[in-house]
Amino acid sequence: MSFRRQFESHADGIHDLIPRDRMTTAARKLRAAYAHTPGAPFYQREFGFFTLDVWKEQGLPADVPLADLFGFDPDGLFGLWGAGWCEADLAPAFEEKILETRGEHEVWQDRSGRHVLCFKGRRNGFMPEYIAHPVTDFKTWEKHCKWRMDPNTPERFGPRFLEHVEKAKSAAA
Repeated sequence: MSFRRQFESHADGIHDLIPRDRMTTAARKLRAAYAHTPGAPFYQREFGFFTLDVWKEQGLPADVPLADLFGFDPDGLFGLWGAGWCEADLAPAFEEKILETRGEHEVWQDRSGRHVLCFKGRRNGFMPEYIAHPVTDFKTWEKHCKWRMDPNTPERFGPRFLEHVEKAKSAAA
């Protein structure tokens, strides 16, 4: 018996790939694209975040979803956003606030306590410039972050996180 066959019951997307017949159409298209499958259909997804403001000024219909306008495929991936990623899932998060204005830019404190230089009123769609972090040594780790990462904090698994877990379960069904 092959190793893969021996553990087929673990094909859950974590221990092994989910079988194709259990995937959504979009997930199958995405898998084929990443596997460089000859003749695979093109997976169309959202693009041009940086152009949306200009398109809106030029008359982009506000009442029609972008997926309908451009024929995007539904999501082929599902992530547990809010469970931590590039940012620690701090509870409570730092207060988001503007710290300084610099002409066409502003420095703001994000939910992870980082000081970020970005365009005024626009925090997405470009590579941010991080100019300070809440942790610089062991003392600042204990003062600013350690207590925010207590796994027993009730708000850590609040409604937002549980909502993502339910979406993940239904996406895997």
